[in-house]
Amino acid sequence: MDMTRTGTPYLVGKDDIRGSLKPLKRMPLDRTGSEITEKWLQELIDEAPNVLPVSQVYARVAGDLHSMGREIATAGGGSIDNLLISGSGHLIVVETKLWRNHQARREVVAQIIEYAQDVRDWDYEKVEKLWCDRHGQGQTLHAAIAADVDEAEWVDRVNNQVAAGEIILLIVGDGIDSRAENLAETVGGRPDMMFRLALVELRVYSADGRKYLIIPSTMARTAEIQRATVRVIFDSNHRPDVRVEAPRPDAEGRAASGNRVSLDATQFLSQLEEHKNGGIDSVRVVEELLRLLDRQEVLIVEWQTAGFSIRFLDPISSSRILPLVVVSAKGRIYAHLPNVGNPIRKRWDNPTLAPRLESELAGLFEEWGENQVRITRKDKEIELPLAVLTGKERRVIGSLCDFVTRLQKQAPPLDE
Repeated sequence: MDMTRTGTPYLVGKDDIRGSLKPLKRMPLDRTGSEITEKWLQELIDEAPNVLPVSQVYARVAGDLHSMGREIATAGGGSIDNLLISGSGHLIVVETKLWRNHQARREVVAQIIEYAQDVRDWDYEKVEKLWCDRHGQGQTLHAAIAADVDEAEWVDRVNNQVAAGEIILLIVGDGIDSRAENLAETVGGRPDMMFRLALVELRVYSADGRKYLIIPSTMARTAEIQRATVRVIFDSNHRPDVRVEAPRPDAEGRAASGNRVSLDATQFLSQLEEHKNGGIDSVRVVEELLRLLDRQEVLIVEWQTAGFSIRFLDPISSSRILPLVVVSAKGRIYAHLPNVGNPIRKRWDNPTLAPRLESELAGLFEEWGENQVRITRKDKEIELPLAVLTGKERRVIGSLCDFVTRLQKQAPPLDE
């Protein structure tokens, strides 16, 4: 878990530092006579949702936050204090809690996870209805938040994220510290959901008796919760054996057995966000690339220990897939050109086609990156920073599909 601490804020005059320097007084929360209550926090989040540092919790959340309402009823009988939606279509479930004892902290963690389970059963129609209940019938959710995105694509995005449990859970309160809870222990039993859970502290200071200064801090957040592998072992003489496996690699990416563990999308995006050559722009590029890859049938994604490769089916052997490009958690997309050309040279018996394909693939990188292409390893490897592909993701996947389609048309007959 990540921990953050902030110091005391000061007001200071632009031209008179010493004479104007004044520490701000922190407001007591939910004590006798206090102006700051849980209801006040809920109203603040409802009217100004961007006060919450959601992108620090989950890098894939993009765009402004918008309120979906307060006290949203759930199937289990409870109600969500605040429900938000981001410009990227992610739902954010918020519970406000002014801590009175440690037991209450544990209870609210269990409660918000129950709410997430309920939200996961929603569909777009339910989300749209909540939006209209909060904002009226004047403008649809799509028109208000994502008018620049195709409506069908937007609806699919929201539905898919909800169905996958890709939901952000925020417990917002005061005085949260490292003793609050071991969140990873609490949520580790839900590998089937991709939610992110964080404790957010809102420190409220009186600025001049009429205004407040609010400082949000992400005090603790769960590590990436990787998706589990579900194995169904079938024996005609017995009932199917269903097993859920969530391997826990060590710091070197090795499983307990000592074998290398392939990344999944969740782990990959976490590593990419934190790498010095990655960051949020690269994460958003990869998110879009993966979405587009999922919608076509020419290219194949294969996860590896340091990223994923984009491959294609060998047209002369249905049991082989051939490499094309690699997307690395170090923030780059690259192609080792001989890996593409050598199978053509050796197995297709077409020595003149191979160098032409290598040159054509290199040309695609030049087209995507203009003057930012880097050639390494004695002119054998060509690469680009992922962030360079911002806004070009559809073009990249489209040109790779076209490249493979043209290549497959030149293949010799299929192996028997």
